[in-house]
Amino acid sequence: HLLESTYGVASSKLRLAPFFVPTSQIREINGSSSSLPKEEINWWGDPETAPSFVFCGGFKHAPNVDAVRLLLQVIWPRIREIIPSANLHIHGAYCPVEFQKAHCPSDKGVHVHGYTSSLEKV
Repeated sequence: HLLESTYGVASSKLRLAPFFVPTSQIREINGSSSSLPKEEINWWGDPETAPSFVFCGGFKHAPNVDAVRLLLQVIWPRIREIIPSANLHIHGAYCPVEFQKAHCPSDKGVHVHGYTSSLEKV
């Protein structure tokens, strides 16, 4: 309730929170699960209209490196379990080799672009 009333976070977005919390820690609140039912997110049957998630940030900033590492290792696999056709686009200068190696559009939906001259194209 705090996030909704104080910060204006939509309840529909809060229902995506299980992506960020280990399944074992998800608990029921007020008798309803905090998980998002699959039928509510099954909007994309066609890969052409699949949702795209974007990360933009320079990799000389250590928190960005940590964020993408967490995204690739923990969060992205959970998103792909629920939305198999989703795509992740990673943009940022000085992209570490470990992230460049994660580029696998056809299998994992991960597109590593590295430096992008203009975010207008993103």
